[in-house]
Amino acid sequence: MQKKDTDTGTIEVSPTYASYASDGVSVESVNPERYLGQWYEVASTPIPAQTSCTGSTATYGLIDETTISVTNKCYLETLDGQEYTIEGSATFQDQSYARLLVDFGFGFAAPYNVVELDGSTGDDPYEYAAVSSIGSLWILSRTPVLEEEVLNELLQRLEVKDHPVDRLNFTLQATN
Repeated sequence: MQKKDTDTGTIEVSPTYASYASDGVSVESVNPERYLGQWYEVASTPIPAQTSCTGSTATYGLIDETTISVTNKCYLETLDGQEYTIEGSATFQDQSYARLLVDFGFGFAAPYNVVELDGSTGDDPYEYAAVSSIGSLWILSRTPVLEEEVLNELLQRLEVKDHPVDRLNFTLQATN
């Protein structure tokens, strides 16, 4: 839905969301080409590997028709801290492209489900998403700061679906 401000001529776009899959585990579908590229972590539930991370990003690239590369990067303790990077891969579990198994070389692959997604259409990259994996949750954005309206609505949608919104820590990014 778009609203045009006749005084300034600007167009304000309200957030839209992708449809849920019929079983509610993920969104119905993801266009992989629109999902690839760099994402900023807006918030996440605490996991041991990220306890001292700031400025966290995730970058996805296409390896082949069934696999994408995953590069997670952060800075330890402060935005000027030592860079920490971990690389892995993710395999699509079905034709929805919303359900993956992510492998960082620890001897197991973890399920990764896109549970919320920008519902815009076209070829432009998705602007925001939320993903879950075994009790963990990440909110991602193409920009270091997610617009407040989008963030608040996204949090409400996640809470309704019983995701651990109350455990989220907001990630310090360079523009915060």
